[in-house]
Amino acid sequence: MKNKYDSKCNTHDHKQWSRKSFLQALGFLSGGSMMLGKTALTSSNHSFLSQSLANLEHDRVLVLCRFGGGNDGLSNIIPLNQYDDYVNARPTIHIPENKLLTVQEDVFAVPETMAPLEFLWKENGMKVVNGVGYNNINLSHAKSSHIWIDTDVENRVKGNGWIGRYFQEEFPDFIANPPSFPPALKVGGGTNNALCRGDEHQYAYTFGTVERLEQVAKNGVLYEVEGENTQNCTYQNKLNHIQKTSNFTTKYAQAIYEAYHRSSNYSGGYKTDSLSKQLAVISRLIKGNLGTRVYVITLSGFDTHKNQVTRHNNLMTSFSNAISTFYKDLDQAGWSDKVLTATFSEFGRRVSENGSKGTDHGRASNMMLFGKALNGTGAVNDYPSLTDLDNTGNLKYSTDFRAVYATLLREWLSVPEQTITRSIYGGSYSSLDLGFESKTSETLSVSGVENSSLGSYIKSSVSYDYDQNATLQITSPYSTHVEIRLFNLSGKEIGVICNEIISSGNTIAINMHTFKQDLKISEGYYIYKGITNYGNFSGKILL
Repeated sequence: MKNKYDSKCNTHDHKQWSRKSFLQALGFLSGGSMMLGKTALTSSNHSFLSQSLANLEHDRVLVLCRFGGGNDGLSNIIPLNQYDDYVNARPTIHIPENKLLTVQEDVFAVPETMAPLEFLWKENGMKVVNGVGYNNINLSHAKSSHIWIDTDVENRVKGNGWIGRYFQEEFPDFIANPPSFPPALKVGGGTNNALCRGDEHQYAYTFGTVERLEQVAKNGVLYEVEGENTQNCTYQNKLNHIQKTSNFTTKYAQAIYEAYHRSSNYSGGYKTDSLSKQLAVISRLIKGNLGTRVYVITLSGFDTHKNQVTRHNNLMTSFSNAISTFYKDLDQAGWSDKVLTATFSEFGRRVSENGSKGTDHGRASNMMLFGKALNGTGAVNDYPSLTDLDNTGNLKYSTDFRAVYATLLREWLSVPEQTITRSIYGGSYSSLDLGFESKTSETLSVSGVENSSLGSYIKSSVSYDYDQNATLQITSPYSTHVEIRLFNLSGKEIGVICNEIISSGNTIAINMHTFKQDLKISEGYYIYKGITNYGNFSGKILL
């Protein structure tokens, strides 16, 4: 006699459902409520299954790179159809034609210092948004930096940022039920500190220097207390106490340590400058499935009032080498289509050069985006006119920077519209065509599903015996590390049920009955999420 969990039932349960269909089946889109297991689900509770599923299916990463000082967009993106006007405005600091590399024929080129990025634009992984700014751009470094982070163009500084407001919607009970991973990770201080801060909480695990980040990633603590050569220090005991306290308060240090050691260094190697070192660690955290969604890094030195050619060339050489190595590293590990990098700066610079072979504070500039998910290379919009300038001699902006932010939230991070409205001030902003597909239309597999990004490769399935005890099976054609986490329907993590290596072609079978007894969890439905070197998968399971 077959029980209700026989193969026919499981076959039906393995069908691919869209998010909408699944949520409709559970009653979420009808405005009502229902019981699943012993848990009441309602469409009005932001923290329940709809949010959990969005969190679990999320394997995309956004890297925000701030060009501190006011980047001269005209020195990294040169409009080919306005080259003569460009030379006329900058007779001594323009980049000669023989030192330009064409990215989009008859549209724009870049200086040869950006040559390391050539493999990205040739593989459809570079987009440029021109003329980015906002109305009546403020030319103060501090004030405009706050505006780009806060998104309030009236500069009514509130001490928080658009990413922080997004996370406070995503994790409404952040203190009571914090996620097992830091939502954001940031290197460097200054104005960027507010970017990932919400009304009440800071959602970024922040490191003042890349050396601090390396310390935690390699050793799991912020300070190495024992073994330091400080025995002659008069206040050694007090110093050790402070350092031990700091180690205790960094609650995500262990998660960073474990993710870092689940992955390996890139075989091609990184340069030793600060930006390269930051990305070297970040790549290992991404490859090690830390789960962090947003990384914030900074490259400073763009306030080029004098000697601009040399200074800007050095900066773009550093940036291009770092980003190029970063994506080659990610590509080697199968992550290059899941990580998007976007640059931003507080303002641009004037079209005409000044008397010190530099440029002064200007207005509109550009934002550059990198990653294979862009599915194409080129300019998203036209370059502003170099001769039809505003009344201060600056480029006229054509794209509000908040429209780019809204696009990143909506199309890349799959953030609900109401959250975008609350995260970005100033109204509603339509999406720009950046080329990638929004994950909101992807399918969600239910109980034994195949992740859409993995096709028919890594498979998970659930079987039940006559006592309704569940066994979760994972099969992979690759040798890979597998970590499987269990969540309840409110999105709270219950624990890790698997953390091991699976050999090519083998199957892992997990007895969930034993796990249920050990953790003394109640009967009902749960969500499992699998994290591997080749992507993530998830499904529901009845315990």
